[in-house]
Amino acid sequence: MLVLAIPMILFILINLYEWDPIVSSFGSIPRYTGVNRFTEISVLSAGDKLTEMANNLLTAKRILLDNFHDGNFYNSISEYGYLYKFSLPFIVIGLVVMVVDWVKNPKSLPIFSILLWFLAAVAVCASVSVNFNRMNIIFYPLIIFAAVGVECLFKHSASKVAGIVVIAMFVVSSLSFCHYYFFDYKNQIGRAFFESLGEAIKLADEVVPEKEFISVTSRVNMPYIAVLFHTKYDVNDYIATRQIDHPKVMWQWVSSFGRYMFLDSKVGRSFTAAVVFDVDEAHLFDESKFIIRRFKNYGVAFSRKKFQEVDGAIVALTK
Repeated sequence: MLVLAIPMILFILINLYEWDPIVSSFGSIPRYTGVNRFTEISVLSAGDKLTEMANNLLTAKRILLDNFHDGNFYNSISEYGYLYKFSLPFIVIGLVVMVVDWVKNPKSLPIFSILLWFLAAVAVCASVSVNFNRMNIIFYPLIIFAAVGVECLFKHSASKVAGIVVIAMFVVSSLSFCHYYFFDYKNQIGRAFFESLGEAIKLADEVVPEKEFISVTSRVNMPYIAVLFHTKYDVNDYIATRQIDHPKVMWQWVSSFGRYMFLDSKVGRSFTAAVVFDVDEAHLFDESKFIIRRFKNYGVAFSRKKFQEVDGAIVALTK
């Protein structure tokens, strides 16, 4: 475990103390150009570290025991949480059973591993500003504790009826979750994860000539990442041409690279050949001045000064 951890430890030290990166044919460890995210969200950046750790644990307690979700719609569904709320008694029972079993048999490696995992997860919860993503290490032991708790019910209940009722509750809840997740939730979560943005970017990239500029709406979080991903953009050209307005802040906003600009669509429509826009910005584009192609949550507006429609296809005008 220590050998596996060495690269991660070196990565943290290099970026925490701004040492030179390690570059070798065997393996390399980079030093990032911006602010270290792990210091900003951990107790490393806190003045009173003990107080901050206590606050983090209280937040984790509210998420795990009170709310069963962290309030972020894109992280969890409040009606279901990380486990169904009726699972909590079984989590507690399972934890107690496993601790008792380990005390009776301290050489049991499986039980010791799960309990150690749980303690490590609690330590993580104490050391960072907590949400579902940063504390996800804790969910696996909690699921195991719940399973042990249900098993304990079957083993020690005088009647099988109680166990069957609990299993039925899990099955019904699971079916309910699946129905919500694959239908209602799917339609709601699309915007949070920029559904159809890739289709709009690809269309703009295919239609607009190389020397013309494309604007991508700034309503998207870090839109340059989506452009790099969906166009498979040459990373060397990106590094050579990127413009970062404030390079020494945590969130580095790339304002442009290559032929791409990341602007408010109202600004972008004035001087770029095409604009990738959010559907809520569609009113900005007069169809007498722009050729519009719409997708589910995003669209592309092509300037009629530079493009025309030919048999349904969008073609660049020749001078």
